[in-house]
Amino acid sequence: AVKEYALSQDIPLFQPQNIKSEYKEIMGIDADLIVTCAYGQFVPEELLEMPKYGAINLHASLLPKLRGGAPVHKAIIEGDKESGMSIMRMVKKMDAGAVMAQCRVKIAEDDTAGSLFEKLAAAGAALLIEQLPSIFDGSAVFHEQDEAQATFAYTITPQEEKIDLQRPLQEVYNQARGLIPFPAGYVLHQGKKVKLHKVRKKAGSHHCPIGEFVGLMDGGMAIAVQDGYLLVDEIQLEGK
Repeated sequence: AVKEYALSQDIPLFQPQNIKSEYKEIMGIDADLIVTCAYGQFVPEELLEMPKYGAINLHASLLPKLRGGAPVHKAIIEGDKESGMSIMRMVKKMDAGAVMAQCRVKIAEDDTAGSLFEKLAAAGAALLIEQLPSIFDGSAVFHEQDEAQATFAYTITPQEEKIDLQRPLQEVYNQARGLIPFPAGYVLHQGKKVKLHKVRKKAGSHHCPIGEFVGLMDGGMAIAVQDGYLLVDEIQLEGK
């Protein structure tokens, strides 16, 4: 959306593949402020120091909690009840800059990484608009993060995409919805991966083997776990 708007308004647009070596054009703009969000590369210090009002980053967590590239996924996977957006100074160390403002966003029981991302995107845009004047008039106050409270949300690994059906129902449900829509978690059935694209949960006792596909239940495909069933409404067989 940002690119489309820039092109429609004849605003210069650069898309460096590697910001470490392709930033000279940006240096020539004489920018007042740099703003990044979900930007997966370390920005060179020369570029961070160039703008009159510095460089800030919008990060999708309540820093210092969940620094790193997957804070939205990990907030749901870890069963958090709220997330948020933080505006911080950009520094060389990952997501460690001083924070000037935050807003909180509730995580609903049926939120996925995708739906929470949309909530945070809207909240982050509103927070930025609200806070920009204080940056420009010099009244913004930046507070250093408490390193002792820092936790990390590193990018999801291929190993983390496999749903651990041996855990309690709530944890299984959290992991599954925390990986929707991307990369989408999977379970193994008859030796093949089965991706789960939409899930619910149903508590209850049973005598089924853990991980067994027990058939349709309440309109979804039921997979037996410790204290209930993971109900899958959208499923994708390997290679299909």
